[in-house]
Amino acid sequence: RQGGAVQKLILRNTQSPGDIVMLTAAVRDLHAAHPGAYATDVRTSARSLWDHNPHLTPLDEHAPDVESLDMHYPLIHRSNTSPYHFIHGFTAYLSERLGVPIAPTKFKGDIHLASVRGVGKDLPRSLGDYFRQHGYDFLAVTDVNTYTWVEEYAHRPMVGLAAIQASYPFANLLALNMDHWLPASNLQAAVDWIQKDSGLAVLAAPNSLERPDAARAALSVKSLFGLEIYDARLRSLDPAQGEATALWDSLLARGRHVYAFAGDDLLSLTDTTAGSAWISVLGTTGDVPDLLASIRQGAFYASSGASFSSFAVDGRNIRVDAPSTLTLRFIGSGGRLLAASTGGQRTYTVKGDEGYVRIEAVADSGARAWSQPFFIGWH
Repeated sequence: RQGGAVQKLILRNTQSPGDIVMLTAAVRDLHAAHPGAYATDVRTSARSLWDHNPHLTPLDEHAPDVESLDMHYPLIHRSNTSPYHFIHGFTAYLSERLGVPIAPTKFKGDIHLASVRGVGKDLPRSLGDYFRQHGYDFLAVTDVNTYTWVEEYAHRPMVGLAAIQASYPFANLLALNMDHWLPASNLQAAVDWIQKDSGLAVLAAPNSLERPDAARAALSVKSLFGLEIYDARLRSLDPAQGEATALWDSLLARGRHVYAFAGDDLLSLTDTTAGSAWISVLGTTGDVPDLLASIRQGAFYASSGASFSSFAVDGRNIRVDAPSTLTLRFIGSGGRLLAASTGGQRTYTVKGDEGYVRIEAVADSGARAWSQPFFIGWH
């Protein structure tokens, strides 16, 4: 805005309802990034999608102080060559046209905690109340071999993801988008049934002494979706049990596309680690289908207290935005440190021999955040 004046915008688009949903997200993110700086109105198809939208102000398109913008998403021309979610399309275009940064909204959630339905000490509703009051957007109560109904703990505005902890003598798996348990004779068989039933298999606490063969078995498993690289409860007892980035790097170096997760592994709300590890998911509406779609695409990062603002790829350059107080570590195949610098906006230029590049953000307190890997390929 100029001289403190509110900039008035009318955004235009007549594409399909799905496109307009993405435009609603861009408007939301504009106001979140620059509160009070803009007044927005729209001229779009699927007008009912804007009903009750708190970010719209009726504007006269003929008024001299109102600017009209035809909204596009040119990022679509970089599909399959750059790691962008569809939500970036309108947001990036609007950011460029206005000359201001706009970060897509991220949704915070925990997917590793137990209630009294399993091995935990708290009622599902108590878990939901605690995490909602602490700013979480979604939750998955993962009771051992038991499905706990999301209606027991997820109340607006927080949502619940159906999930269980599939527990076996050889490993524990967090099965997302799952409401049942099946027997399995080994880790591969467990991953296979979860995948077959449309779930996402995340190997939980792979370095736990209770399941000493889990990490070794993971190296030969196919189609494992994710790995819990940070287990807050175990980390508080023994860092060697609670952290698994070395195993993650071993899997990535083998070409396995495995995503990183962090969770509390909470047994009681009286635990000091309650609310100390989560995933942050890039999303549009924050409802269950939206969250699951983003998680399936790897559009999230894991955290034990640090954060990223945004990621972008332009040719051979990976650009990362993070708070300036953080140290950013760019890590390649096998855990090799490629570069390190203080936070803010930093760029790493790919040389070609990295195999993959992942980023860690590290705070002075020890809190960290882990990006998903950028695999290096040449076209």
